[in-house]
Amino acid sequence: MSAGYRIAGYVATDAPNAVKPAGGSSLNGATAATGSGMASGANLGAPSASGLANVDIRAQVRARSQATVAAEVGGVLNLMLPEGRRFDKGQVLARLDCSLFTAQRDKSRVEVSAAQLQLKAQERLAQLEAGSQTDLALARNAVERLQSELKIVETQVSKCTITAPFNGVVGEHLQQNHQFVQPGQALMVVLDDGGYEIEFLAPSTWLRRITPGDEVFILVDELNLNIKAQVLRTGTRVDPVSQSIKVVAQLLNPPAKLKAGMSGRVAMATPTAP
Repeated sequence: MSAGYRIAGYVATDAPNAVKPAGGSSLNGATAATGSGMASGANLGAPSASGLANVDIRAQVRARSQATVAAEVGGVLNLMLPEGRRFDKGQVLARLDCSLFTAQRDKSRVEVSAAQLQLKAQERLAQLEAGSQTDLALARNAVERLQSELKIVETQVSKCTITAPFNGVVGEHLQQNHQFVQPGQALMVVLDDGGYEIEFLAPSTWLRRITPGDEVFILVDELNLNIKAQVLRTGTRVDPVSQSIKVVAQLLNPPAKLKAGMSGRVAMATPTAP
């Protein structure tokens, strides 16, 4: 007989789609988690010998990556991708009016060109031994200084266009178009919805039985679906007051209707005897 696993008081054999209470009878009105990692409303609260089901553990669904996009320079917003719009890495998310920086860049380019002409003239005089080495050195320094100033302004101009750090979707606007924003002010929240994770606080006693790669299940309240997840990592510190440890797990085959911010109850699959 092959080994099964226990899900908060239920023993699942290796037979497809088979989940039974530890006592042997079938579940009432509940469907087991299948290979896709989903099932509808399984009773995750039944008592078990391990005592895991006696703890009501809540978890929240989060995107695999999330970022708050901020302005690096001040200016007026004249473009922002709408909320809910999908984007690819490198695509423009927002753009600021950079008329002032653009004018400063053009001015710096003219100054660099003039300084380079002056340097050529000093180099020609030096070849004819008609100029001083001091004037030549000053001309070279002027070119280098103005080129550095040009790079600063060009960088400021480039910061007026904000691009996506990864593939994802616009989650929330924190500012509005035509609004003036300060350097460092948050503009929007973007999410990488290509994968989802759950994070929860588990009793520290779970450390005896849970390791990266183990399976857990979350019954998502909003969807009434039981979704399988795989533990990615556990925290490095046990909270001495609550005697809990942070656990992060990756959802396997999440449904399209799943959204970041949803929550539910967690159960852990623990090995049973063969």
